[in-house]
Amino acid sequence: MTTNDRICIELCMGSACFARGNREVIAALNKFMSERSLKGRIIVRGALCQGMCSDGPHISINGTTYRDLDPRQCIDIVRELLGEIR
Repeated sequence: MTTNDRICIELCMGSACFARGNREVIAALNKFMSERSLKGRIIVRGALCQGMCSDGPHISINGTTYRDLDPRQCIDIVRELLGEIR
């Protein structure tokens, strides 16, 4: 990954996904980005409900959809994309 590459994260903000964990994922991502000064390299957006509420929370990272991720798993994927984990 070059320094100009960005990681795009979309989190379902539907009530089911938000209640099932995306609220905590957002908090963890904000803390992670702040601690590493990554706000320019990681874009976090909310997305509308995708209709797969029973499998939530839904998170898309660089176009790949993940289901039922907890905050640690989400951060690990981002760390891998940043080259921190091989």
